[in-house]
Amino acid sequence: MSSYQPLPESGGYSSPIQPYRRTGDTAIELQLLDSSEGRPRADSRFSQNLQSSPSYESYGSHRPADIEGKGLLQEPVYRQYKRRYFGLSELALLNFATGWGFAAPGVVATTAIAWYDISYAELNNLSIASSLVFLVPAPFVIWILNHYGPKFSIIVACVLTVIGNWIVYAGTRAHSFPVNIAGTIIAALASPFILAAPTRYSRQWFGDSGRTFATALPSLAYPLGAGVGALTGRYMVKPVGPMSYDERALLIAIVFAFVAIPASFIPREPPTAPSEGAAATRLSMKDSFKSLLNNRPFHLQFITFAFFAGIIDCMTAVTTQAQVQYGFSQNVAGIALALLVFVGIAVALVISPILDRTKAHLPALKIIVCCISLTYTALPFIPQTHSKAAVCLIYALIGAATLAVQPCLLELQASWTHPVSPESSSFICWSGAKVVTAVFTIIVGQQLPLDSAQAGQPIGSLYYGFIFLPATCWVAVVPTMFIGWWRFKRTPASVVKGNLE
Repeated sequence: MSSYQPLPESGGYSSPIQPYRRTGDTAIELQLLDSSEGRPRADSRFSQNLQSSPSYESYGSHRPADIEGKGLLQEPVYRQYKRRYFGLSELALLNFATGWGFAAPGVVATTAIAWYDISYAELNNLSIASSLVFLVPAPFVIWILNHYGPKFSIIVACVLTVIGNWIVYAGTRAHSFPVNIAGTIIAALASPFILAAPTRYSRQWFGDSGRTFATALPSLAYPLGAGVGALTGRYMVKPVGPMSYDERALLIAIVFAFVAIPASFIPREPPTAPSEGAAATRLSMKDSFKSLLNNRPFHLQFITFAFFAGIIDCMTAVTTQAQVQYGFSQNVAGIALALLVFVGIAVALVISPILDRTKAHLPALKIIVCCISLTYTALPFIPQTHSKAAVCLIYALIGAATLAVQPCLLELQASWTHPVSPESSSFICWSGAKVVTAVFTIIVGQQLPLDSAQAGQPIGSLYYGFIFLPATCWVAVVPTMFIGWWRFKRTPASVVKGNLE
């Protein structure tokens, strides 16, 4: 049985303090440090034995910088590489080319209907099918991004899009709408691999001060491509332009094939993480979904993104159908869509660096969604003015408000759902947006057009559909305002140095 030796009762301290210990235990010697210098106190008797020990090594200073130089303390090293801009540029180009290709039928709707001998409803079905197909590769997209990173996801998207574009060209060449649908669906399977990649790529390669801008650039390249297609499409295709409808499809297929070539040269991942958030361990796909199901703020963020991104996609899909009923040509509709995109992207690119510096993503989000709803509220009354300037103005305002919300909200989600991998939350939100797009396109483009002249509106008018859109916007504002408040505050597990506060 062990015996214990108490402290001597003498008042002197000629030796280091001896605590209660069992016989045979090794004594632990204490060392007093001077609070100002961090060195052993010269008058301390407790340090004499330790200093005279042959195993004692004096470093001369205990300041963190000196200790780190001696190799005792290693701070994490984060680094950003210039090569990250090559991958970012290629990702932006691919999104641009994809948006341009998907805009092809809708922006020249009148020409497409005559080319295939179909109706507006059948052409809208093409947009609906493209939106719903987005959901099919959902688990594969998240799994590939989680295990192989954005490079492999981009390569898969390139292969599918190249195949789909050439099938679309074959369909236009043969005036076969079913073949066109088949090619469009194959190309649509690629869109989730591209749209979900920017958040993962920006977090993998960019530091905290530039991540929102890095997310915004490729994300906004998709609507930019659609805007360029809307602006130039009518001037490329006969009777205004020099090309036939099938020649334009051929041009799109060739351009994307060339743009896809550099994708194989994108670096897979940086040798050193750019920030603490990027270096942190991410959850598996299964654990990510469990975490998102229990993350109340994410539920509201999902509703916000799905509604506002889905509504603008729906509106762009039915713009030509809506405007021609009031005597506007498809050229006017194309200019309005182009203004929507260009003004929106310009505003988003200005706001993104500001948000990177201020980290004010949440208050900015709440202000932006109110601006979006206000602009949509005026939408039903604009076509009745028969003013081209009024149509272009309202579309520019809608674009300025709506496109600014996407990078802001995507970066907010990536930070507030940590340690969930950003592609998981991003893809779920994009999937919700595509479902909203499909449902709202059916409601606005096929169910709500007027069968007869009512309320001073022409036959086929989308007047009630354009009332439906702002009404849903105001409904979506309510959950947005609860983000960060009451039971929808940020979870403590998501707070990491460098993430948004």
